[in-house]
Amino acid sequence: MADVHEHSNSIYLDALADSFLLAWVLSQAWSYYTWFAQDTTAKKVNVAILVFLSVVQSFIEDFKLWFVLVRNGEWQKSSLLWSDLAVSGITNSIVGIWFILRCWKMVERNRWVLWTMCALWGLVVCANVVNIRSGLCLSPTRT
Repeated sequence: MADVHEHSNSIYLDALADSFLLAWVLSQAWSYYTWFAQDTTAKKVNVAILVFLSVVQSFIEDFKLWFVLVRNGEWQKSSLLWSDLAVSGITNSIVGIWFILRCWKMVERNRWVLWTMCALWGLVVCANVVNIRSGLCLSPTRT
């Protein structure tokens, strides 16, 4: 049997970094809603969704830490292994689409830029799906 705490240092560091970054995201969201109250509803909803996904990601990181530290479980065998990568992938996709639209507008709606960036974004999405699937397929039997 593998050492239960084989990957615990990276999980501790992940949870610590996530806590600091969540505080940063929340402060940035507060600043955004304070300074840009006149923005469109679509932009405000986009920010709210990203903040919500950041909070969900933090809950997953805290659960992962509890699972390893308190239950002495192996995260690689958890039935929630996919959730960490899935929430991160959804967040990255939303930010990626917003970035593509902003760049497309900045280059005066040049279709070549749009299609190139969409193709790159598609590759990133495919890589994320492969990453999730390989993580689920290669992980040992879950408990």
